[in-house]
Amino acid sequence: MAPRSSTGENGKEPRITHPPRLRYIVVILMFLVLGLYSVEANDAQPIPQWGHLDGFVHLRAYQTAYPDRVEAVAFRDGDWTIRVNGHWFYWANGRLLPEKARSAWERFAPVRLYRYETGPYRIPSVAASSEELLTQWIDLPPEALPRRHNGFLGVLYGALSAGQARKIMVNVNLFGFSVRVHPIMVEPLARVERDTRAILGESPEVRSFLRSLGTVDGQLWRYIAGTRSLSYHSYGTAIDLLPVRYNGQFSYWRWAAEAGITKWWDLRLDQRWMPPMDLVEIFERHGFVWGGRWLFFDAIHMEYRPEIHAVNALIRTQTSPVGDSHRRSLPEHRLAQ
Repeated sequence: MAPRSSTGENGKEPRITHPPRLRYIVVILMFLVLGLYSVEANDAQPIPQWGHLDGFVHLRAYQTAYPDRVEAVAFRDGDWTIRVNGHWFYWANGRLLPEKARSAWERFAPVRLYRYETGPYRIPSVAASSEELLTQWIDLPPEALPRRHNGFLGVLYGALSAGQARKIMVNVNLFGFSVRVHPIMVEPLARVERDTRAILGESPEVRSFLRSLGTVDGQLWRYIAGTRSLSYHSYGTAIDLLPVRYNGQFSYWRWAAEAGITKWWDLRLDQRWMPPMDLVEIFERHGFVWGGRWLFFDAIHMEYRPEIHAVNALIRTQTSPVGDSHRRSLPEHRLAQ
């Protein structure tokens, strides 16, 4: 496809603009030439066609977020792959699978990254066509939902089993509570603590919130409620800020549904228990996502996911060569973790 010519402002020299897909290929080539991601010489293959680039964007976000753990991103055996702590995983339509499980990708849930918007809180919108399914979701048996393969996250965090997870966890102090977490969380939580203490003098809302906490939960090897997929709590990369009381409000979609609220996704703001947004923004600034922003909301939940922020930064601006197409490719909401 030939480049398009357009005239600059005030009749200046015409400039050459390129179609979005061509610009995207140029960006990928720049990554290769500048060495911004690693490809072993024996594994390198020609740059794939447009339909395969979705996997690159996601895997590149992981490499940006965890440069000390992700050793390479490469196109191998007809798919994008990522090497983590010495192990290769295939994109496999978003499932991130080891080679042995690659052919059975349909059995597993995706590990895709998702759209995440910071700033003022907005209740997620729901299309009328989705309401019936959401109403029935609480009654779905765990076996009705595909499970997430544990290999990629287990290797990424060094916690393939409950025993491995227990051995690597450390205790940190957060808001006066001792919390057991993955070592990767130590520095981000220290920065959260520092920034929170810095605003206490000017934020009575945050002071009141911290006094209302009963405990802060960290690592616990368990499944996401109602599923067969491991929670990020299992790896020690999520915490729950638990208050002494909820004052009749709901912090978790499942608790609202179990209380008989049919349209739990449509709760008013005054029915939702939430931490102060100033505190939420501090966590987000240091690589966390807040479960209160999900459609399947979990407002007590903070999850360390710098890769989510990395992929959203990549697609956020309209001027980004990957922006328009891959903004559409990111799912909007997540199931509680």
